Amino acid sequence: MSIQNQKPDGHNFGTFTGVFLPSILTIFGAVMFLRTNYIVGQAGITNTLIILLIASSIVFATALSISAIATNTPVYGGGVYYMISRVLGPALGGSIGIVLFFAQGLSIPFNITGFTEAIVNDYPVLQAHYSAILIGTGVVLFIIAVTGADIAIKFQYLIFITLGLGIAVAFGGAAVNFSKNLFVVNSRPAESADLIRLFAIFFPAVTGMMAGVNMSGDLKNPAKAIPAGILYANLAALLIYGLEIVLSGSGFSRPELLQTPYNVFVSHALFGMKFLVTAGVCAATISTAMGLFLCAPRVLQALARDRIIKFLNPFGKGYGKHNEPRPAAVLTFLLTAGVLIWAGKNGLDKSGISSAMNVLAQSASMFFLFTYAMINIAAFVESFGGNPSFRPRFRFFHWGVSLYGAAACIIAAFLINMLTAAGAALLMLMVFFYVKKTELEVNFGDARHGFFFSRVRSNLVKLKNTRHHAKNWRPQLVILSDDQYKNRLLVNMAALFECRKGIITLAAFQFKGECGDVFTIRENSINAMSRELNNDFPELNYETIVCNDYLSGLSVFLQTHSIGPLKPNLVLMEWPASAESKQNAVICLQTIFSLKKCLIIAGNMNDSMLLPRKNIIDIWWRGYANGSLMLILAHLLSLNPGWEKIKIRILRQAAGCIEKDTAYNELARLTEASRINAEIVIPVTNGNFADVLREYSADTDAFFLGFRRPDKNNSALPDLQLIESSLKNMPPFFLVSSSGEADLLA
Repeated sequence: MSIQNQKPDGHNFGTFTGVFLPSILTIFGAVMFLRTNYIVGQAGITNTLIILLIASSIVFATALSISAIATNTPVYGGGVYYMISRVLGPALGGSIGIVLFFAQGLSIPFNITGFTEAIVNDYPVLQAHYSAILIGTGVVLFIIAVTGADIAIKFQYLIFITLGLGIAVAFGGAAVNFSKNLFVVNSRPAESADLIRLFAIFFPAVTGMMAGVNMSGDLKNPAKAIPAGILYANLAALLIYGLEIVLSGSGFSRPELLQTPYNVFVSHALFGMKFLVTAGVCAATISTAMGLFLCAPRVLQALARDRIIKFLNPFGKGYGKHNEPRPAAVLTFLLTAGVLIWAGKNGLDKSGISSAMNVLAQSASMFFLFTYAMINIAAFVESFGGNPSFRPRFRFFHWGVSLYGAAACIIAAFLINMLTAAGAALLMLMVFFYVKKTELEVNFGDARHGFFFSRVRSNLVKLKNTRHHAKNWRPQLVILSDDQYKNRLLVNMAALFECRKGIITLAAFQFKGECGDVFTIRENSINAMSRELNNDFPELNYETIVCNDYLSGLSVFLQTHSIGPLKPNLVLMEWPASAESKQNAVICLQTIFSLKKCLIIAGNMNDSMLLPRKNIIDIWWRGYANGSLMLILAHLLSLNPGWEKIKIRILRQAAGCIEKDTAYNELARLTEASRINAEIVIPVTNGNFADVLREYSADTDAFFLGFRRPDKNNSALPDLQLIESSLKNMPPFFLVSSSGEADLLA
């Protein structure tokens, strides 16, 4: 069952229990007791406060984005993953779901490592059992997590009280030792301070709101609980961490902060209650790890239930009354255990500090930053795109906030570690393209459509009010077809001429009959063309004209078809086969030309046109208007993959040497001015043009030939018949007639 149709079957927690409590317990984790003092010692009070403010600004921007999304759309299980996938679509949602799972999965061993570091520093006799304590703690937390969120949440009330007492005793001890001199000295950074590295170590401290957001499937009212819970949690984090930075910097010397960042809290505990500091750090790290052990499997479960990454499908199963994600919890534990084994092998340094913990902090920061960036991008797309459906009840939001959040996250990630950031981005891209290549049955109604619509609308208005110049000419092709869309060669040629620089519309004409249902006829025709061609030609647009006769339908279509100021300027059709179709074609040409459209008639089409074999294209120059368009089209062909080595030849028949020199010089100046590389060939002969054409162009990939426009008396029909007799058994050709809009020298 897709999660979008899933009936919520969680625990119905409220704001405090379901969002604020898991968030605040995750925020007040290992960094608070084990690393903040070290950061203050390195960066100084002032710079550490700046680090806190920058990190908090990113988190608050993200919290506002989350609040806007959560109050605009129903949020079920999966939290942040669910929100992003419903806004940006399954491919981006799947990629960020994997990144978020890894961010939280790495944060679990990060906090367990912090817990173990504190225990063995308090009780050195346990240092020999460092690895065993790491693994054992992970096993115990896993067992608690799989027994259900009910037990874990109840367990967290006790942790919350213990943590509060531990913080009070630790901060109280620092406050008692307050010294103005220490405040002044410690306001300045140490000589070796690396602020970017210190930011990376600190950032996981403020990412705890994800623990609350990712409990969305277990909330009674996510739209109400999520904004209130995460904003209050982040505000509390800003105040408490700010207080800690000032108190520690004012109460402890720099050597104490750097060499014994945790033990300095223990040794200066208020009223000598060292055990409460130990209990507090244990509560902080264990509660954070526990919260993440609840969240990470739920993200994976939601991702698996959407069935967008097939090999994850087994992890979508839930058990018990509250749909506990046990298979996902097992995978989370295996990831945790693997990292803990690695951390155990690295051990502690002489100061009792785990280097593995710092590495895990930076890695988790990287994944969280990318997750936050995507959350902000999702909110930006919704708001800036102007979707009428984006009506969040949360009013304290502007797209500029989410834009800042996204930019700050990406910049911070690459400043911390360019290689790791590139690795995280590569992981996201791999998942993204994997999902894109998978046939998806899910449709989330994501906001990208609204965003793209907004950009298209804005640009169409600007384009309409911009004066057109010939230098901005682009091919806006219409392929005329009745049932000829099955002829992929014509569509292929249109794509080559368009060369990702214009617009292509495939037009089919269907006849209504006496009692035809216009809507059904039209929809069936468009759907048939789309099924046939869309996979190979995603740039193709489709239109069907239901009419009583072809000529009137063509006239109405060419007059009315447009996307605002974007109107077709180039018509592509096949060479008429029968005599009757030639007669009708001339009438069609009159209609096309009367509406000032350029025309390409393609003939002798075969598979050789898909990729050139002779690497030669000829242009027979018989006048500037047609010649200009032909040379532009040949140039566009040469820009396509596989056509780069094509040689363009411009040929013009001359009666004598003087005429040859004149023609050559004229064409040389033209090619120089047009900045198109072309070889000029001037056959000197008074012979029949058809014979000259065969002599020079019989061994090419294709050739272009201009033709005159028919007048009211259909005088072009003999011209077409003459051309046809000259082109039998020749390579593919393109008869071109220009309206004069495409100017080679513009």
